[in-house]
Amino acid sequence: MNPLPSFISKMNTKTSLPILLTLMILAAVPVAAATLTVTTDKTYDFGDTLMVSGSGAAGDTAVSVSVYNPNDLLVGIAQSTSDVDGNYAMEVLTFPSAASSRFPAGTYTVKAYNLGDTAETTFTLATGVPPPTPTVGEIAISVDAGATYYPGETATFFALTTVSGEPMDVDTISFSLWIPGEVNAVSLAPTSVTTGLYKVTYMLPAEWNEGQYVLMVTAENEGYKGAAVKGFQVSKHVHDMIAGIPGAVTDAVSTKIEEQARWVKWHVDKAREDIADLSASVSMGFDSVQSSISGAVKYIGDSTNYLKKVSDASTMDIKGSMSAGFDGVQSSISGAISYLGDSVQYLKGVTDASASKVEGTVINARNDIVTLLVQSQKDILPFLIAITVLVIVAIVLAAIAAIRTSAE
Repeated sequence: MNPLPSFISKMNTKTSLPILLTLMILAAVPVAAATLTVTTDKTYDFGDTLMVSGSGAAGDTAVSVSVYNPNDLLVGIAQSTSDVDGNYAMEVLTFPSAASSRFPAGTYTVKAYNLGDTAETTFTLATGVPPPTPTVGEIAISVDAGATYYPGETATFFALTTVSGEPMDVDTISFSLWIPGEVNAVSLAPTSVTTGLYKVTYMLPAEWNEGQYVLMVTAENEGYKGAAVKGFQVSKHVHDMIAGIPGAVTDAVSTKIEEQARWVKWHVDKAREDIADLSASVSMGFDSVQSSISGAVKYIGDSTNYLKKVSDASTMDIKGSMSAGFDGVQSSISGAISYLGDSVQYLKGVTDASASKVEGTVINARNDIVTLLVQSQKDILPFLIAITVLVIVAIVLAAIAAIRTSAE
């Protein structure tokens, strides 16, 4: 039977051999494996859920996904099983509603793993989120102005801008003065005094009418705004009162002031004289005190000399008493030493006698031991001879028994 397929057997040798070789080569070349991929579905915002999908995994195998934030910190991990074609999809995590140290805005990295293969992609989290809409009042403004001014007076106004309680310079600031009965305000040009503090100096026109005026200050910084107002009164009464004072009244006031000045000068001069007298009294008192101190020092010196003499006499008496006492003590010590010498001699004699007695006792004991040993030898000798004879007899009997046994 022809082992080749029928369509090959019908071919001639020239055409069939190249075809067979080609088929064998194609069969030997392995089919390239699919490449693992991973993708995300969009650019994410805070509060969104991250979805990951991909292909190229081995069919019906586990695919793991890990997510890293812009600081390369692992923030999420998930696992799913691919289908028979190697495709997979999974929900990894849900982002918080606002940025945090763990989930900041920026570029995140997604890594997929399957049977030793890896794939990687990136996505963006909320980098295009617009800043919050500016609101009035986030810049706090405090305005300071006097309570009452008169026409023609130079007024000074201040404004302090703060953010969260801290003085802060702003991008723009304006002072507007609203006049009673007028539609448009007067714009004033402020100058900076220090951080967050601004000042305006303005001379109120002499023709201005009395009434309630309002100063409004507005500021803006990086999209944040603030505003504040301060009211003050413009009155002509104070100015008119000063301007209407007669010259005679002014002269009388000047005269009264001069009289008061002379009165003050007289009292000052009198006080100076009193101070000089007090200084002289203090000087005299100091001399008296110094004299008393000198007398006291002399008295102390005399007393010291007297005490020294008494001390020297007492010292001589003490030395004499100590000398007599020392002689008595020395005599007592000599007697005690002599008594100790006699006692030592007595003890030496007793010791020599005791030693002689002990020596005689030892000699007697030694002689008794020698006598006992000699007597013991005399008593044991017959017993030893009898034992020796018995041993010899036993040996002879044992030898005879052995000879008989050998002969048999």
